Amino acid sequence: MEYSPERATFSQYIHSTGKEAILGSLISFIFECGVLVRSQGSVSTVLRTIADDKSLDLFATVALETIDSKNLKNKTKLTRKQYYSRLARMTRAGLVRRKNGKYILTTFGKIVYESQLTIDNALNNYWKLKAIDSLETSNELPKEEQQKLIETLLDNQDLKGILVKGGSSSSVESHFRTANSI
Repeated sequence: MEYSPERATFSQYIHSTGKEAILGSLISFIFECGVLVRSQGSVSTVLRTIADDKSLDLFATVALETIDSKNLKNKTKLTRKQYYSRLARMTRAGLVRRKNGKYILTTFGKIVYESQLTIDNALNNYWKLKAIDSLETSNELPKEEQQKLIETLLDNQDLKGILVKGGSSSSVESHFRTANSI
C-alpha cells in the first residue's frame, strides 16, 4: 500500500518520515509520566517531601539557581545521606530533575514552589490575616468595607488576590467536593 498523508495512521507517518527515535522517546516519556503520577500519590506525599527545614532549603536552592550536584550538596551543608535521600524523594515526587548534570525544578516543582512562596507570604502577614478574620466574624462591617480594609491592610498582591476573590471557604469546599468525587 502506498503512503498517503490523508489516510496515514500516526505509526505509518512516523515510519515513513524516519522518526522512529522520536516515537521511542515519546513512548518512554509517557511511561515515565505514568510512573511519576503513580509515585506522587497525593498532596500529602508531595508536601511531606519538603516538610522539614532542610528539605525546604534544598528545594528552594534548586528553585533559585541551576546548580550541579557537588555545589548543591556543599551549599546546603547536608550530610551525604541527608542530601541524597531528600533529593531522591523530590525526584520521585516529580519536583526536581537533572538536566545536563544540573538540578532544576520540573514544571510541577515550579508550581509547588510558587505555592510555598504564597504560604511564606501568608506567614509573614499572619497578624494582618488574623485581623481580617476578626472583621469577617464580627459581621459589623458590610462586605464592601471589609474589601476596602483588606486592600489597606495587605500590601502583598498575591494574598489580596486570594482574599478579594472571596474564594477562601467556598473554593476549599469546592476542592474537597471535587477531590472526593474522583
